[in-house]
Amino acid sequence: MAQEKERPAGSQSLFRGLMLIEILSNYPNGCPLAHLSELAGLNKSTVHRLLQGLQSCGYVTTAPAAGSYRLTTKFIAVGQKALSSLNIIHIAAPHLEALNIATGETINFSSREDDHAILIYKLEPTTGMLRTRAI
Repeated sequence: MAQEKERPAGSQSLFRGLMLIEILSNYPNGCPLAHLSELAGLNKSTVHRLLQGLQSCGYVTTAPAAGSYRLTTKFIAVGQKALSSLNIIHIAAPHLEALNIATGETINFSSREDDHAILIYKLEPTTGMLRTRAI
């Protein structure tokens, strides 16, 4: 397995399932089983078995493209529950709202996760004008 060397202690199946979730998060329109197997460094039969488990729990579904899989919106519900447990949002929200009102700009509040920034709170401009920029 390509990433097996970096596997933390614990259940191999759990690690592999989470690895598939992370890979699928990069394919919003779905990822074919063969490509997913290649990216994970696992046999197609192993990937299929893991996907069946994730699908039975509601975390993965088949995508419109034949033989492809994608994540479901169940992750949004789980993520919202995790976010609500962060007291920092309740502390920061009044200050972010004041900044939003004072500047009329979009306010983003992110949390660092390893080498990623995770957007956890966003306020749109109060002026009615919205500027967007591709990232």
